[in-house]
Amino acid sequence: MAGASAERRHIVNLAIAIGAHEADMPKSAWRETDRSYTAHRASYLQMLVSVFGYTLSDVEEVISGQATADQVPLD
Repeated sequence: MAGASAERRHIVNLAIAIGAHEADMPKSAWRETDRSYTAHRASYLQMLVSVFGYTLSDVEEVISGQATADQVPLD
């Protein structure tokens, strides 16, 4: 990143941090009942929505508490 602006370095560092967090979220996260993990993941997803305007998928809505697993279409 030699020669990159400070702003560019911040964005790259943010992308690395978000990528690491995403890699740590298992595919079964929407089925988990451990409230400490669920609350942390819900906060993370809400940050993506509020800061970046990200649109949650059906499964991410379950993780964030906006929907239940029964409401996710399985087709």
